[in-house]
Amino acid sequence: GDLLVGRTQGRGTADGTLSVMGGISGFQTVGIGRAMADGNATGIVDVQNGDLIGFGANRLLRVGSSVGSGTGDGMLSVAGNVSDFGDIFVGRNESTGDGIGELTVGGTFTPEAAGDGNVYIGLSEGTGLANGTVVVGQGMVDLGSLSVGFGSGTFGPGTATGDLTVLSGGIDGRNGG
Repeated sequence: GDLLVGRTQGRGTADGTLSVMGGISGFQTVGIGRAMADGNATGIVDVQNGDLIGFGANRLLRVGSSVGSGTGDGMLSVAGNVSDFGDIFVGRNESTGDGIGELTVGGTFTPEAAGDGNVYIGLSEGTGLANGTVVVGQGMVDLGSLSVGFGSGTFGPGTATGDLTVLSGGIDGRNGG
């Protein structure tokens, strides 16, 4: 299943806030602040005392993304660890809109235990703005690939800004991706 907080499917505005004292697990897709089409979306998730763990095949974590002309603004704070997501996007635009994402991980950030996890922080694939910020408390391990501030130009000449801060520990690119 999916966990979606602050998501528009078309025009209009969506604002969502989720605060959890324990952890979150069992979702294939977690989307926070995702604007589809012309709408604007703001999502805030605070996991105050636990982990965020993905589940199933093709696991996705999206924080602040836009697939149209709207703005997707997402903020995710996890006191514990984040693990088991194949693709992670923090601040992504795929068209003319803006994707603004912020992710704070108090523990260890392990995209996928097999080393196949891809992390994109500030990915611009359209003409809009992609701004991603990630702060990790205890290191990043088992990364397949890591892109910080990446403008692919797939759909136009957008702007990509990425910022990654690892407070303790290092960054381990497990499989040389």
